[in-house]
Amino acid sequence: MYTEKSVTYQFISNVTKGADGAITDVAALPEGSAAIVGSTNTILTEALVGAAIAAGNPIRVAQRINGMVTYSPYFSGAEADIRTIAYAADTQQVTHLGYNGTAGELDATAQANYTLGIHLINTAGILNNTPMVKTITAFNEGGTQLELATRLQTAFDRVMSHEPRQYIRCDRIGDDQTGLNTIAKTLAVTNGATGVTVSDVHGLSVGDWVEIAGVLYQIVATPTTKTFTLDTAYKGVTNATVAATAWGPATPVDVGLRFTGIAFPDAQFNPVTDIPGLIEFKLTFDRVSAPAFALADPTTIDYTTGAAKGQGTYQEVAAMEVYTTMNEGNAQLSMYPPTNYRRAAIAGNTYTTYVINGFSRDYVAATTGQNPASLFNIYIRVLVGLVADNAHFAALV
Repeated sequence: MYTEKSVTYQFISNVTKGADGAITDVAALPEGSAAIVGSTNTILTEALVGAAIAAGNPIRVAQRINGMVTYSPYFSGAEADIRTIAYAADTQQVTHLGYNGTAGELDATAQANYTLGIHLINTAGILNNTPMVKTITAFNEGGTQLELATRLQTAFDRVMSHEPRQYIRCDRIGDDQTGLNTIAKTLAVTNGATGVTVSDVHGLSVGDWVEIAGVLYQIVATPTTKTFTLDTAYKGVTNATVAATAWGPATPVDVGLRFTGIAFPDAQFNPVTDIPGLIEFKLTFDRVSAPAFALADPTTIDYTTGAAKGQGTYQEVAAMEVYTTMNEGNAQLSMYPPTNYRRAAIAGNTYTTYVINGFSRDYVAATTGQNPASLFNIYIRVLVGLVADNAHFAALV
């Protein structure tokens, strides 16, 4: 996970140290906060931090954690490369099969069999050196894009229901129709449920269509004038005030499936045993049998958005905390009782990162006179919402 030629330290600030200059004694640092201190362990103001960097004076990071103050190595502006990395969320992969929101289509061959392969690239190297593959099959009896999309989605959901957790979401989408009109009403929807409650009389009939958050559903029942039932379960987040994009009687012509990677929940992430990563996959789609007169399969696969790691996410910071704690020189591992990791990173928090790549030449070998450089990396993670503290560390750059 980590490849480096030098020691790495990490300091996490979840709690403000206060306004600039409010405290100067490092002993007064609040639990969970961090600051830049000088050679006498006095907390520096923003102006003094900038001045120390400009003058090349030695400074270091102090953090109060578990009632103790820990320190980074000393560094100076003359012997360090310092930069800021803004928080960025992970980007999840989005891939379309058939219609992609603007163009494309699914095959519409009647009496044809299809196979959809989902190659989970992120699983390569876990069980062996090849990725896991999930195979989805469907039969297009009537020869419409809508039937094929619906059957593929149903089969996909059935296969994925056997997995320990859902890591790819499959949604049916369709091209815009003149019969689907934007309606100024709000909906109450529940993840995994088909029932929907409308803020006002909906006027819908069985067989009508509704598009919610870009996903296409058909109405299969209208129990009351303010409720209706979807043909497939709603997969978004439970919400009592979702705006219905559009609804009406028109049936879509071009239809597709949208596959989206689902992030591993912060609440379930164990930084001691888990490695933060993204869901990455490739699709293969084949018409494996069809009548002899069938035309070539027009189905397209569009890799709309690639998976990309973010910066300063909880999972990244928490995993690095476990790794870097071992570099502080204190005994951490034990057989029993289990190792008590400090866990300063908090699930759900987002962090601005300040990186210091420094070196020190303080050591001189007494026998040879050689003066080797000691390399080190310091990561400072500051909760995005701590304005004064981010300004304090930004003065390093």
